[in-house]
Amino acid sequence: MKKHLAAALITIIGLGTVAPASALGKFSRACRFDTLPSGSKGVLTAFFIHQGASMDFDDLAARSNHQQSYYWINEALTTDYFNVRYYLFATMSIYRKNLSGASGYNRYQTYSSNWSVNQVKKEIRNNPKFSPYYVNRGPTPLYNARAGDPRILIYWYMDSDNTPVPDGQLMVVGRHFYYDSQSGAQLDLGESKATNCNTGNFGVGTSLFDW
Repeated sequence: MKKHLAAALITIIGLGTVAPASALGKFSRACRFDTLPSGSKGVLTAFFIHQGASMDFDDLAARSNHQQSYYWINEALTTDYFNVRYYLFATMSIYRKNLSGASGYNRYQTYSSNWSVNQVKKEIRNNPKFSPYYVNRGPTPLYNARAGDPRILIYWYMDSDNTPVPDGQLMVVGRHFYYDSQSGAQLDLGESKATNCNTGNFGVGTSLFDW
C-alpha cells in the first residue's frame, strides 16, 4: 500500500490539503454509443479522442445508428470535487446477461484504476468545444480515478450472428475507494451499478465529461 501511495502523497502534499473534499462520488456506466443524445454525439466523440480513443472514430457520430450500436463505453469512476485531499481508486467488472436463458449475469472482464488524482486537462476545459460542459464546475475541476478500457470505445457483438449486443444486456459493477492523507485511512465508498449510459445532466454530476 505504501509503495503504491508514495507518488500520490507527493502530489497531494505539493498541491496542498487545507480543507476536506466536499463532494466525493461514485458512478458506473454501461453505455451503447447509439443511445447517447443525438445532439451530443459529435462533441463526445471529439472528447473521447482527446482522452485516448482512436482517431478512426472521428466520424462515428455521422455513421448510421446501426453502425454506432456496436460500440460501448463501459467504466466506473470515483470522483471528488474542489480539493485534492483524497487519493482515489476504482475497480469495475463488466457482466453480460446469461444467454442460455437462465437468469443472472456472467462476468466478462475486470479493470482497475491506479490510485490517482486525475483531472480534466486545462486545454480540454478551455476548448470552446468542451467548455460549456464545465460552466457549473466552479474554479476548481473534478478529480477522479477511472476503471475501464483505455481505448474507451469498445466493439461488442453477438457471438451467434455478429449483430450488436442489445442495449441493457451489459452491466458494469464498480467498487470505489479513497485514501485520506490526513488520517492515513483507506476507506470504501461502496458499489455502483449501471446498465445504461448514466449521463445525468451533461456538464454536471455523472456526465460523460467527468474525466
